[in-house]
Amino acid sequence: CYKHATCGDCLTESFGEGSCMWYRSLHSLEYGACLAGNVGHKPTIQDGVLPVVDSYATWDTSLDDGREVTFSVWDLDTYSDGSCYSTTCVHMGQCALGYYAVTNKPCYGASVHPDWRILRCCREQRNVDGYLRGFDSWEGVVQGQLFFAACCSACYPGQVNVGCDAYDPGTCEECESGRFNPETKPGSTCEPCQPCEAGLWRTSCGPSTAGRCVDCEPGKFKTKGLEGRTGDLCQECGECQPGSARLDCGGSSRGYCRRCVQGQFYASPFCKVCLRCETEAGHTQARLGCGGQSAGVCSKCNSGRYEVDEACPSCPACSANSTNDTLLDVPGLDLSSGPLLRVGCGGHAEGRCVRLAMGLAGSDQPRCPTAAAPDAYCQGPSFELHWALAGIPAALLATSTAGVCTAESGLCLAGLWRAALLLRTAAEPEGQEVMSLGEWWPEELSWPGADEGLREKAFLAKVELAALESGLAEGAGYFVRLTFVD
Repeated sequence: CYKHATCGDCLTESFGEGSCMWYRSLHSLEYGACLAGNVGHKPTIQDGVLPVVDSYATWDTSLDDGREVTFSVWDLDTYSDGSCYSTTCVHMGQCALGYYAVTNKPCYGASVHPDWRILRCCREQRNVDGYLRGFDSWEGVVQGQLFFAACCSACYPGQVNVGCDAYDPGTCEECESGRFNPETKPGSTCEPCQPCEAGLWRTSCGPSTAGRCVDCEPGKFKTKGLEGRTGDLCQECGECQPGSARLDCGGSSRGYCRRCVQGQFYASPFCKVCLRCETEAGHTQARLGCGGQSAGVCSKCNSGRYEVDEACPSCPACSANSTNDTLLDVPGLDLSSGPLLRVGCGGHAEGRCVRLAMGLAGSDQPRCPTAAAPDAYCQGPSFELHWALAGIPAALLATSTAGVCTAESGLCLAGLWRAALLLRTAAEPEGQEVMSLGEWWPEELSWPGADEGLREKAFLAKVELAALESGLAEGAGYFVRLTFVD
């Protein structure tokens, strides 16, 4: 009983020989102590004298039902959990301060080394010799306040006793969600369900069981471990951008996205190997255009040619006279100076002639002029990149079906836009890549507010680039290169 530091905990414990009672002395009402005792026992008085005054201290009182009872606390607590201990064979052994030897016998007999002893020591409850966890008594009567309580109501597993005190057995209530209690004894509490390690989640916790940790299902993961919460569940492995597959997702790893390598194409949610083509009419066919999101097509024509009536003519060159639909008026861009080239020629498609023009918007970025470069930008600027691919409808390029090579579509085009910052030097006149500025599938790009008429004749895109890295070497040879990888 002595181990309890509060009245409530003290009053809820009972054991075979009695119960714990809370005591407060007259001298220090703000402090208390948990003592062992029982109800209904009273020392026998012979000739008006208590036989052993120090063995008991009593308190007579009346219960609510009118019964007269006697509460008793013992000088020595020999019953409650942890109140006694036994020694090994020790030389001239003694009990610790606050304990009394209820047995003290020789190890080898009374005539052989009688100074070697085995002791059983139990905790004193009386306030004797400076031991302050006891009680004050006068002629066997407790001096102060003594609180006795019968056993609190026992509850089923999954429940907890609420409201038990010195005058009320309390009631049983269900453990709330997220807690459990497998015990039935009074004083037990609903403990919180515990989180699981990363890659595992807790199931079936509460109200009477702690549940168990189980592995995340295939296609799910959980990175949080014991630092997380009980309710942390496994999450679905996220989708990657079109053309990329998620690898190594599961357990405690969210995995990572990787673009399909050469010789593969993206077939959600995996990368698949490009299929071989069968021999047709004695002609060996090659697969063209497999990659990105396109499975490609089988063609008997080599690269740079396309099929027409069993023949394989060369892809025709573009001429300025036949490409008026590429000279469009796009705000902020000069398509007349853009490169003119044929794209999408192969398989059964002749392809189309297109012009590409791009521009950078960043005039509002702070400037840090130098003698050599009066218009130099400060470190870490950010720009808006906008471009147009004229001669091809935006709807055809910016759909997941792009790249289906048919004579009707007149196109065999699917791929990835890439932007990079390069620095041109004397040693690298073509430019050396300094940093990547981004990669985008056509589906990810748009030009908000662009004229619908333009969308029917051009693919338009506008993106906000991430801020350039700080610490770039000063120079006037920086430029942005925009590439479409078919």
